[in-house]
Amino acid sequence: MSSVAANGTQENPLIRDVSISGMSVPYQAFLDGDWERLKRFFEQNTEAVVSPLTVNRDTALHIAIYSGSRSLVESIVQIARRISSPEQSPLLIQNEYGNTVLHEAAATGDVTAAKLLLDCERTLLDIKNKLGETPLYRAAAFGKTEMVKFLASEVLSHREEILATHRQKGPSVMSFHGRRNDSTSILHIAVHAEHFETALYLQTTDETLGELKDGNGRTCLHLLARMRSAYRSSQSMGKLKGLIYKCLPDGNEHEEDHQDTVSFSKKDDLESGPTTNHFLPFTYSRLRKAISKMNRTIWIFLAQGWPVLDRIRKEKKRHESVMKLTKLLVRLDKSWETSHGEPDIGTISFGEAERSRETVRSRRTSSLGGGKEDTNGNPNRDPADKTIEPTSTPLLIASSTGIIEIVDEILEAYPQAVEHVSDMGQNILHVAIKNRQRDIFRRVKKMKIPMAILVRKIDNNGYSLLHHAADLHNDFGGHKPSTVLQLQGELRWFERVKKIIPSHYIMHHNEKGHTAFELFELTHAKLHKDAQEWLKRTSESCSVIAVLIATVGFTAIYTVPGGTDEKTGLPILLHYPFFVVFTILDIISLASSLTAVVMFLSILTSPFRLQDFRISLPRKLTLGFTFLFISVAATMLAFAATIVLEIHLKAQWSRSLIYTVAFLPVTAFAIMQFPLYLAFTGIIKSSLKALRKALPWSFILGMYRSTKSSIRKKVR
Repeated sequence: MSSVAANGTQENPLIRDVSISGMSVPYQAFLDGDWERLKRFFEQNTEAVVSPLTVNRDTALHIAIYSGSRSLVESIVQIARRISSPEQSPLLIQNEYGNTVLHEAAATGDVTAAKLLLDCERTLLDIKNKLGETPLYRAAAFGKTEMVKFLASEVLSHREEILATHRQKGPSVMSFHGRRNDSTSILHIAVHAEHFETALYLQTTDETLGELKDGNGRTCLHLLARMRSAYRSSQSMGKLKGLIYKCLPDGNEHEEDHQDTVSFSKKDDLESGPTTNHFLPFTYSRLRKAISKMNRTIWIFLAQGWPVLDRIRKEKKRHESVMKLTKLLVRLDKSWETSHGEPDIGTISFGEAERSRETVRSRRTSSLGGGKEDTNGNPNRDPADKTIEPTSTPLLIASSTGIIEIVDEILEAYPQAVEHVSDMGQNILHVAIKNRQRDIFRRVKKMKIPMAILVRKIDNNGYSLLHHAADLHNDFGGHKPSTVLQLQGELRWFERVKKIIPSHYIMHHNEKGHTAFELFELTHAKLHKDAQEWLKRTSESCSVIAVLIATVGFTAIYTVPGGTDEKTGLPILLHYPFFVVFTILDIISLASSLTAVVMFLSILTSPFRLQDFRISLPRKLTLGFTFLFISVAATMLAFAATIVLEIHLKAQWSRSLIYTVAFLPVTAFAIMQFPLYLAFTGIIKSSLKALRKALPWSFILGMYRSTKSSIRKKVR
């Protein structure tokens, strides 16, 4: 029998005390891929097959698995069996990390090698490495789904004794294979590594895995709620990529192979019989599956010659797997049922008077020696200084990270979960507003009845919803092209939240005595200053350019192309059609550049108040950019018209070429400024929307109809 070493792995008497440096010949043959030389070496030195070749004490069996050569693995296994005995087997040798050769086969996903090894030594299934991982666990950790399916079937077929031994510890074989030493479950490790197809198979196989928690008390749904990049909503796709994504067939391989799924948690229901489809005829079902399979095959064939298409296909398959896994885990999640809500007393805090009473109370407490001290040693620390991280439930975590798919699944399965309150007194709206998750905000806002309760909630720090909208504790606007747009977005978000809360909550003070607007000014002071500096620099630079363009346009009026007639003073080329084009474009350039100068000067002379950054200043900047672009375009086109007039080009292609070349600077300017300009176009839309709301359209329409009818009467 083998003895147990101090490190927890089994020592095998077959292992020879051979120096690693003495095994350089076979190791070099492994590196060179010279399998014939390896076979000859081990044929001549049979006992060397169990000697360590690397510093991690990997034997030839371990390294043969890494090579991926089926013939080499078969040859090494046959040589190892020559020195095997009923008491000891070379296949049971573990390396420095406690991994057997089956552990390595599981990690590489070599199902053929695993079958060969298990045919020789079935006890390999139950050996754990130093981390407490069985081969089945290790296959799941590396995302080898086919290997997981194979080992799972082998475990159920040949581990009846293990199942009986461990039945008292859990309802399934997963009590032995499903956890390692640090309590991380097999499903947790698959989700951690983002092997969602493997995780989906495991969860379908044993539903109890979704209820297991790791050492930090987190289920797998907690982990998914933090993996924003795993979901479709986090992916920004262009139009072409989005179209291809939608046209790709759904990845239904998992459903088609569902008959191969084994169950660890319960026996097959033999009384129910085979599942039949009572809604679709059998022939239609077969035809639909055949067409679906053909469509999938065509897309897979196309993906082989188009790497971009293959990446999109894999990405969609990954998104589908994580969504199916999410649906299964949401059904098991009941964490939202534990709520920490307190009754709404119907009053708000007015700050000064209550704060003075609290100060007197705290002084009395400190004089009696009852002052509180936080974990960092700071006495009487204000609770508002703490950063609230709602990690209690997957619903609130997904609301903070913006994973709308998880929020939708939870609220569709359990609509009551929307009223869940964390231990810090925060509901889903607090979390969504604090983290600027607009999709979550819109989703909850549609639920009219719960909204009446959610908007009145004040958390344990005295923060209303508007306080959370005012608190800039993260750099939410980092993706904006300028600090002005960041500040504008924050102001718009503040006004949007302000509309949904009760009107008297605007006066509410938090525990530090700040109203929401005071908190906004305090936390956005740096952003406000940066926005002022950026706006001043931009306006000054653009105004200089606009003045130069205006100067050129003004000069061009007095130095017309071709000169003037000395007798009449009229331009010599006055009757040429392109002279009219030149005149019109020059006037447009001059007028647009001067208008841009006025816009930029109005920005430089503004007081730069905080509220001005919501509509006024961005609107002026947008108009300034627009007129500046028009002036640049008109100037270049006027230049092209001048060239045509001076050279007297007759050919149409020559004029077209000149205009094309002349328009290159305009195109470059447009491309460079387009992202910034596009971001500011929202100002124009909001301005038009506000104008539509402000104008008395009913009165205007009434006046129009009455005027129209009176005109008709006069005509008659």
